[in-house]
Amino acid sequence: MVTDQLRVGVLAFPWKIPAPAYGGVERAVDGLCRGLLACGHDVRLWSAISSTCPVTRSGVIDAVDNAAGWHGTPDELLHVLSGYEWLTAEAVDIIHDITYSGPLVGPHLVDVPVVTTNYLPFTPPLEGQSSPDLSLIYQTIAKRVPVLAVSQAQARGASGFRPHTILLGIDIDLVPFGNGEGDEYGSYAAFFGRMAPEKGAREAVLAAREAGLRLKIAARVSEAHEHAYFANEVEPLIDSSDIQFVGELSRTDSYDLLKNAAVMVNPIAWPEPLGITMIESLAAGTPVVARRAGAVEEVVTHGVTGAVCDSFDEIVAALRGYKLFDRSACRRSAEEKFSNQRAVTEHIAFYRSVLEGHT
Repeated sequence: MVTDQLRVGVLAFPWKIPAPAYGGVERAVDGLCRGLLACGHDVRLWSAISSTCPVTRSGVIDAVDNAAGWHGTPDELLHVLSGYEWLTAEAVDIIHDITYSGPLVGPHLVDVPVVTTNYLPFTPPLEGQSSPDLSLIYQTIAKRVPVLAVSQAQARGASGFRPHTILLGIDIDLVPFGNGEGDEYGSYAAFFGRMAPEKGAREAVLAAREAGLRLKIAARVSEAHEHAYFANEVEPLIDSSDIQFVGELSRTDSYDLLKNAAVMVNPIAWPEPLGITMIESLAAGTPVVARRAGAVEEVVTHGVTGAVCDSFDEIVAALRGYKLFDRSACRRSAEEKFSNQRAVTEHIAFYRSVLEGHT
């Protein structure tokens, strides 16, 4: 029987939820938990002990060292198995497990249904990309567990099964709207993402220079491949004047960066599942110039909220013409398509449909 109030168990990676700085997945999980709570549902979150999301939560791993990596099999299994044990004791109605190993073992451990979301591509990574190959993992998971995708483009990459799609949402009210006034030195473009080859920080620098724009780069540099890419490809291009590296910013500082930017440049070279940073940029009123890949076309309305580009030259031209885009339309697009309330409502409907079909 499905009751009006659900008790949802959310089993996340052993990360701090929400992240103190960069972390799109962590922000999505935090928004889902807060949104479910606001709708009158009960939430149990299993993540890092240091999480601050205002729901009932627990964990077994105190801190995660991204620089060293945490995906060692014993640590991950300890986290997952302990999470299922705790969520069972908490008598949840359904478990939303976003880990990789959890959905493989969860159905054997609990009597309640398990669902999962993949926040990375279902397709194998191209050469030079830093994301893992999750294709076989999710093909196997999908045999027992309903799988959620975060965009239609990502869902189309799944092989052998069809995920259900719920676009990610953000709390739009947390993002201040800006007029792109720049800083004390004038207008600038922004790059906001991980320091990985597929995110395109180097291309962002080259495009901004060609377009005659200053560029501020806000990026996480913690894992070994991020340090190597930064040192070899990006750092030599930084002059601290026209090209400025501001490091990994807190949520508040990143929103300030975006709302004051004239334009965000996102020259990705991978099938981006959705791109929380693009959504946050639109919410701040800042248009997005991005390479056509992944779910970019589901986020950016070409010619209105930014540009969807097929070449480096098109990116440069769009950056030069950033004043043609409509900052108010950017905000409206974020509100209409990517609100956290919409995402939470769709998750609740999905949970109920799974529970009704569970025997």
